[in-house]
Amino acid sequence: MKFQDEFDNSIDVAANIISVCPVCHRKLHSAGLEDKKDMLLTLLEVRKKRLIDVKVKITDRQLLEFYN
Repeated sequence: MKFQDEFDNSIDVAANIISVCPVCHRKLHSAGLEDKKDMLLTLLEVRKKRLIDVKVKITDRQLLEFYN
């Protein structure tokens, strides 16, 4: 939600919510980019169509910048 201003449409949508285990959650918020890059790109790939359907456009590069 911190980056909402970067998007034309709301990112507060179900398509932008993913459940992860506590270990993965900590990794996404605390690990260095190289340690979480593959996970982030996989999660984006899984959700990309749903995000497009709700008009949330994000590139791999943008996502990695947000989590860097």
